[in-house]
This record gives sequence, structure tokens and C-alpha cells, in this order.
Amino acid sequence: MSEVEERAREQIKRVVETYEAIAEGFSSTRRSPWTEVLQLLGDVSGKSILDVGCGNGRHMVELAKRASVVVGIDLSKKLVEIARRKMRRRGLTNKAMLVVSDALFLPFRRASFDAVTCIAVVHHIPSERLRRKAVSEMAEVVKSGGLCVVTAWYRWQRKMLLTLMKGALMRLTGSTFEFGDAYVPWRSRDNVYKRFYHLFTPKEMRSLLSAGGLEIKELKLMTIGRRKWTNVVAVAFKR
Repeated sequence: MSEVEERAREQIKRVVETYEAIAEGFSSTRRSPWTEVLQLLGDVSGKSILDVGCGNGRHMVELAKRASVVVGIDLSKKLVEIARRKMRRRGLTNKAMLVVSDALFLPFRRASFDAVTCIAVVHHIPSERLRRKAVSEMAEVVKSGGLCVVTAWYRWQRKMLLTLMKGALMRLTGSTFEFGDAYVPWRSRDNVYKRFYHLFTPKEMRSLLSAGGLEIKELKLMTIGRRKWTNVVAVAFKR
């Protein structure tokens, strides 16, 4: 393993530790699914769907209303437990399964799912090499012709410019890996947690998905959610 990859995996560990620490507070701010993104999957009736980086399960709830089965994976044990509670409360345990697992090593057989969602996850993965690994894992488990919807925060939105410039300066100390890396704070009581992000451009998203074995069907910028963050949103498929 190269020195860069070692550092990248240590950074992923810190991202997971942060989400373990803020799980309850974070979940309370993530109640509504991004329905405008989920609609890009089209009709999911009777389909099997994998939600990579499912967090508190807010998207799984929406998908389980129509799909035959939804499987969610996340590295945060606490967020997975919150998602499990949510499925139980809504009577969805027969249609929703949850696994604590790594997006870089998906524990499923080849072509197991009709579709894959990966919403606001790849931007937490440092280094282009590991992001490609995550996409290739998704490409491996989706069926031929199956759709993958992938989103990440957009780089050039005005409210992120100062954060982006700070991240660029941090490259001098080895705290970031490449231009576009940044640390976004999460404030919880008296603590401030710094979450790693790699902010995307549409061109970079296209290149990433193509390198990972997926073909772009649709690629656009979408402003989503109450906080109006702009995201790069891609719909891709496996031939």
C-alpha cells in the first residue's frame, strides 16, 4: 500500500469516527429524502436497490415504498442502528436490510441489484484512486443495464469558496490530497468536528464514473434540500 493510500484510509477512518460521534444530531437534520434525486431512478417497482452510504436510512424509507427490497450499507454503526430503528417504526423490516460495510469492499455477488444509489458519499473518500475503487464496486454489483445515481457536493458554489481555498493551503502541510479537498465543520454543543470532503466538478464526476466502469446517461447540477447546497448529480448505467 502506498503512503498516499495509507493516509487516505486513515482519513476515511476519521470520517467514520466523526459520524459515530455526531450520529444522533446529524440524523435529526436529515429527515427528508432527496425525492428529486430518487426520481432519476424511474419506476423501481419490484426492483432490488442498494443504497451505498445509507446513513440514517432516509432514502431507503422512500425507496422501500415501491421497490421489492432495499439494502443499505454504511460504515457508521450508529447511523445503521438509527436506520434500523426507522425501518422498524415504519414496518419496513421485510423490505429493508441494513449492513455495516465499506463502500470500497461491497459484500455482494456480481450483478446482485437492479439499481444503486450513492447519495452524498463519494465526496467523503480521499484520493482519486479510492473513489474509483468505490465506483468499480458499484459497477460490479449492479446488473447490466441497471442505473446508478451518484451525487457529490459541487466545487464552485459561492458559499464553499473560502473553505475550498483553506483546503488548498492545507496541501502544504499534507492535510489534504488534491485540489478540491476541504474540511467542513459540524458543530455539536461545545465541539467542532471537521469532516473531509472532496468537492466535485461535473467533468470530474464524468471521468470518475467512466473510469469505474459506468456509462453516463445524465449529468447535471442540482440545488437540493433546505440548505440549498448545489450537487453534481449523475445517472449512469452498466452495459
